[in-house]
Amino acid sequence: MKCDRVKDVIIDYVDGEVNEVLRQEIASHLDACPDCKRMADDLKGAVLGPLKSSRRHEPSREVWHRIKDALEGEKVRAVLSFPALDWAGIFRVRRPAFALAFVAVVLCVAAFFVGTTRVSRNGIEPYVQDGELFLAYLEGDAQADDADAYDNGLGTSIEKYLL
Repeated sequence: MKCDRVKDVIIDYVDGEVNEVLRQEIASHLDACPDCKRMADDLKGAVLGPLKSSRRHEPSREVWHRIKDALEGEKVRAVLSFPALDWAGIFRVRRPAFALAFVAVVLCVAAFFVGTTRVSRNGIEPYVQDGELFLAYLEGDAQADDADAYDNGLGTSIEKYLL
């Protein structure tokens, strides 16, 4: 391993955040290279030195009680503020562009379905009469003039193409 590569990962090595294979490669390089070894020792001293020389500080009982009370208060708030009942959060618009696009799509789909299901000005009666006439024709009960209308076809484009 070259010195440039060791210098790139030496901090991770000192922190113990490299995998076993890389750790062994760096250790063998440090055994062979005094400059990199000195740099690693300096980093260890700079990082671990203050931690070794510092004394442990114990917070007072009052601090521990305040921490405990704060944690218990968080638990109570978490139980009382059930996420499904947070109506303000449900209707909050986080991304207005997406919300606007969604509303536009819903309106277009609704307009399409409303426009395609409109009934004629005469109401639904012509459709019902036409259906009754067709059913009568299928049953063979149709009158002669009405039956001729169906014998000539319904006038659709597919009938004109096939006939």
